Amino acid sequence: MLPHFQGRETEHNWNPREKSVIHLRGMLRGQAFEQFPDAFVYGLKHGFFEGLSKTVCLHNVNLLTSRLLVYEQRYPNNRVL
Repeated sequence: MLPHFQGRETEHNWNPREKSVIHLRGMLRGQAFEQFPDAFVYGLKHGFFEGLSKTVCLHNVNLLTSRLLVYEQRYPNNRVL
């Protein structure tokens, strides 16, 4: 997942980034963070959140919506959409 978030967003890495976010949403729904908390937090801290936060500044509405849904699923009481 993480290599897709390095560097600028291009037409070549947009789809892999989108698939990575969908995969992360599935892990959140599947409670992976409870089964593998150390590995899950490590992956988030060391690259994914950096790429996720960069996307918030983009004009790509579909990708931005997916990223915000990740936050919403992780923090359901703090709706962002």
